[in-house]
Amino acid sequence: MKARAEGRALATWFLASVPCLFAACGGGGSPTSPPSAPSPTPAPTPTPVSGPSVVRSTTFQSANGYFTEGMAAIVREGALHRLELGPSFRTSQSGALDVRLCRETRCESGDLNLGAIQAFTGAQQYPLPDDGSAYRYAVIWCRAVSLPFGFGELR
Repeated sequence: MKARAEGRALATWFLASVPCLFAACGGGGSPTSPPSAPSPTPAPTPTPVSGPSVVRSTTFQSANGYFTEGMAAIVREGALHRLELGPSFRTSQSGALDVRLCRETRCESGDLNLGAIQAFTGAQQYPLPDDGSAYRYAVIWCRAVSLPFGFGELR
């Protein structure tokens, strides 16, 4: 009788445990659908990257018997502005040339000096503190004689 009681206890334990084992492995009772995958998160819409754009430009003309030619442009890239002299830019040589933005062709003290010219030929860039809208002319200015070597009206 003791064996029979142990057999019943074992059978009861087994029958009680089997559903738990299947449930723990995900196979108990009725068939279940596989867990649904999380819905994909939509990719963020990229913010358009604005490339450089020309705000105003000009073609230089020579002045006061000195030679200057080529293009200049105020370029905006993002929130920053710069004056670019184009690859065909050339000017007479002097040890005292500045690149300036001026209200008139003859620069005055309140005009914007962008610094000494980087080269007498070729493409160059000069950062601007703002959009340059207060100035009408790009000027190649000679400090030694206080005259423009060339200028162009920015439009």
